[in-house]
Amino acid sequence: MTKLLVTVDVVLFTIRDRALHLLLIRRLAKPFENRYALPGGFVREEESLDATATRELREETGVEKVYLEQLYA
Repeated sequence: MTKLLVTVDVVLFTIRDRALHLLLIRRLAKPFENRYALPGGFVREEESLDATATRELREETGVEKVYLEQLYA
């Protein structure tokens, strides 16, 4: 049986000083090392999409306790 791999990406934005800001990270691994990307990663077994989004956002950016809404799955 083939193992299914699922990922999530987090698009986190805010308005500051009347300008729209988007949270991006810099990739650490090749082949896209030092390129900008959305925070995100692989869903663990028995982990929900929401839990993955929260965990990846915290691990990659340190951002916690923000409103997250799933738009598509």
